[in-house]
Amino acid sequence: MSIQFMTAVTAGRDGTVDGSFDWICPEVTPNAAIYFYQFRSPHTSIYEWTTRFPIVSSSGQITSPPNSTQPDGKPIPWGTGALANPSIALPAPVFTTATLITSTVPRKPPTSSATPTNIAPEVASGCTSFFTETSLFCNQITEFFNITIENFEAWNGGASVCNIFQKGLTPGLAYCVAGPTTITADTTTNTITITISPSPVSTPTNVASGVVLGCTRFFTRTTELCVEIDAKYNISVAEFESWNGGAGVCNILESGKAYCIAG
Repeated sequence: MSIQFMTAVTAGRDGTVDGSFDWICPEVTPNAAIYFYQFRSPHTSIYEWTTRFPIVSSSGQITSPPNSTQPDGKPIPWGTGALANPSIALPAPVFTTATLITSTVPRKPPTSSATPTNIAPEVASGCTSFFTETSLFCNQITEFFNITIENFEAWNGGASVCNIFQKGLTPGLAYCVAGPTTITADTTTNTITITISPSPVSTPTNVASGVVLGCTRFFTRTTELCVEIDAKYNISVAEFESWNGGAGVCNILESGKAYCIAG
């Protein structure tokens, strides 16, 4: 039975910890039960698979697999699937033999509180500690510096910073590992609250109407649909709508306008 690669889904996810990941399946043809997810790791040559499943059409339709038996006669239905829009396909990762057999244990990199000259382009303003990337994964970085993956992504440009298929970390550039902080005191309860959050970036002059104030990341649309934007930047439709004018904005996107992709 031959397996045909279609597109990568995500990368940089740590399968040893609890969590969730939302992804909108792209439009495919045929809409039959012939699709699988494959799970890979740079630390092993063993792959894991889901069982086969259908990807329904936008109208909820499912078709039968084109073939009822395998070429060798086994009664296993199959077919050759394809993306309806091949241009959105993301390449599969390439893991070298050296990566698979390496036994080197990564060490915690040094940090600096001074803003470095090699700072990555989408680091949030007000960062209080930086480190220079070598070849670490996001889960290793968050463990080394005792921070959450959500904070690391927020301080460094959004979810795609941890996805090697979309943007990923760039060796040699400095990333934020301690974001801007605010401290508030409540004298009635004698408590102190420390809030860590990314600082808003400058609003571009071509910003679309309806974009919320305080957006921390923008992108300028050309011809992308909402489903393509959400997949590219690893956000949900609901999030995109809430940052850009509410429900229905996906029907009136304007080319050349800047939209918020990290609220």
